[in-house]
Amino acid sequence: MKTQLLSAIILLGLISCGEGKNVEDIEKEFKVENTVNENNISTNSEQTTEDLGKVINYEAGTFEFFEDYGALSTKTALYGMFGKENLVDGISYYAEGTVEFQHTILTDPVNGNVYKYVWNESDNETLNFIEANLFIWDENYEITDVQLIQSRSGVYTGMTLQELYEWNNSQDFTFYGFGWDYEGNIAVEKGSVMASSGVDIKLALENYSGENINSLLGDVELSTKDEGIFDAPIVVDQLSYYGTIEL
Repeated sequence: MKTQLLSAIILLGLISCGEGKNVEDIEKEFKVENTVNENNISTNSEQTTEDLGKVINYEAGTFEFFEDYGALSTKTALYGMFGKENLVDGISYYAEGTVEFQHTILTDPVNGNVYKYVWNESDNETLNFIEANLFIWDENYEITDVQLIQSRSGVYTGMTLQELYEWNNSQDFTFYGFGWDYEGNIAVEKGSVMASSGVDIKLALENYSGENINSLLGDVELSTKDEGIFDAPIVVDQLSYYGTIEL
């Protein structure tokens, strides 16, 4: 699947890196000094028995759900499992481009799915969180493919807003508009299915066509209570998982 880049501001919205939290939470979390040492990247570093002890017996196809990839909690373990031929290191910017983190992009050779491992700012070796997106972009900022990534809780990339609402036990929630840095971030209600899912969820527009699309753009608060909102092409675009897991 391939579509042309729509505009610079829409692109910024689609590839920005909010983690499914409201703006206040995001700004508080990332309001830190940028102390990344770009030379402190241990790509393909020496692998020790301690580092790889939890992954040495994993076989191809072990990782069934999104969270399962959290079993690889260090860069050394990730490289030890998948090899450098399936990994690409880079930098991601957060908090409107004011904070940067080292990341490693994994393309799983078994299922072809793409995951971003974001490393802790302090050491660029220990896992901070993992991201998975619905849309796969190329170097020309074109969408080349889509992927359905499923979590253990049942939420998955590509799920429509209506499906997400029903999965959340039909409990209403609010979220931010699209086409800017914090697009699609959800205000998660305590005690909801979403709050206990273990993953952060971000929404996006599947396309930007339609008569009423402008009402969905920018720094506006939207809700599942809004009339006609389920008719809009809103889908789960990104899942983020913090922490690690043992299989």
